[in-house]
Amino acid sequence: MQEGDYTFQLTVTDSAGQQDTAEVTVIVQPENNQPPVADAGPEKELTLPVDHTTLDGSKSSDDQKIATYHWTQSQGPEGVKMENADSAVATVTGLKVGTYTFTLTVTDERKLQSAHSVKVIVREELDQPPMARVQSSPPITLPLRTALLDGSRSTDDKGSISYLWTREDSSPAAGDVLNNSDHQAVLFLGNLVQGKYSFTLTVTDSKGQSSSDRGTLEVRPDVWERDLVELVLEAAVSQVTYRQKDMLLRQVAVLLGVLDSDIVVREVSAFNEHSTHIVFLVSGGPGRPPLSGHSVAVGLRNQLRNRKNDFLIFKARRVDTVICQLNCSSHGECDSFTRRCVCHPFWMENFIRTQFGDAESNCGEKWKAFCTLVMTLLQVTSVRKGRVRRKSRYKPLQDDEQDSLELQTPRAGNTPVATRVLLCCEKSLNLTPIST
Repeated sequence: MQEGDYTFQLTVTDSAGQQDTAEVTVIVQPENNQPPVADAGPEKELTLPVDHTTLDGSKSSDDQKIATYHWTQSQGPEGVKMENADSAVATVTGLKVGTYTFTLTVTDERKLQSAHSVKVIVREELDQPPMARVQSSPPITLPLRTALLDGSRSTDDKGSISYLWTREDSSPAAGDVLNNSDHQAVLFLGNLVQGKYSFTLTVTDSKGQSSSDRGTLEVRPDVWERDLVELVLEAAVSQVTYRQKDMLLRQVAVLLGVLDSDIVVREVSAFNEHSTHIVFLVSGGPGRPPLSGHSVAVGLRNQLRNRKNDFLIFKARRVDTVICQLNCSSHGECDSFTRRCVCHPFWMENFIRTQFGDAESNCGEKWKAFCTLVMTLLQVTSVRKGRVRRKSRYKPLQDDEQDSLELQTPRAGNTPVATRVLLCCEKSLNLTPIST
């Protein structure tokens, strides 16, 4: 039927032939079809690195039925990829920083259409700077020489950071960074010495943003430091085998009159290219402190001297305490490197004690008295032999004269010992002979 008025007549007849008629009117009006309503959804905001989203037009409507959907990009940077553009829900990927407009067009069965647009705003990545966190190591005590500083608790919102550890200027120069760990989360240190170490950890993210934190480490002295004895052997450390080391310790134990199990080795290292450095202490027994390092060093030194230093499998070059403990007769200080006394002015080493006594460096003689005695003995000797020497007088040297005075090395060993001592006395007292 088409639009218009239609009249239909109905006639009924009975068995006797009687009839009756009735009419009905049918009015066909024009179709009442509303266009569809497109709904592209609410505005969206994204933050990189999120570069994709969905476009949802499923809330679009029509009084009859929506026949088709179609999405198009009407504004924004190029290069966006769209999937399911002819469906109610589409997906877009490859978004960049900027503002996009996507338009949805819906069509019903009567070809009526409606369109609606949605904005998608893509913002630059929000990158927070990293946060450096260092967990300081508890103090360690020598002879332990390794430690670590832990920076693994450092964080970043993106999770990718680089590490750099730097030593502060106030830290000891000794101590090695192991296995390039100064570019890792955990810093490993070895060969540490006594002192307080400070390191700064700097963490940097992929955008160049950085943060720093400071870690400290205290290395405390060995509690038995004064009881440590060093033995320097005339053998390269590479030539000393483990078996030879054990044999050497047994020999040392025999010389000291202790069990080899009482000798506790703290360090075996190279003293120089041709010498080996062994540091040890002698246990005093369970629950007791070690034996005095000074007494152990003196005892071992005397034993080796009595045996002409040929008892050990390697010749001993030096036996001494690790910490210099010479009192220098209260007239000097002990040089920690040479292990010898540096005497105060007018004091000198007692040669008799050094050569025939305990062999320890000392400052037991006063230069003036010693030199006077030597000079007197020399004069008496000269008189007895009939060789009267001309008496000399002395005057203090001027500064420029002192600088030019040097002890001359005797030629071919012809200069007598007494004469060399006399020359030494003259220099030490800042005297020079003048004619009478």
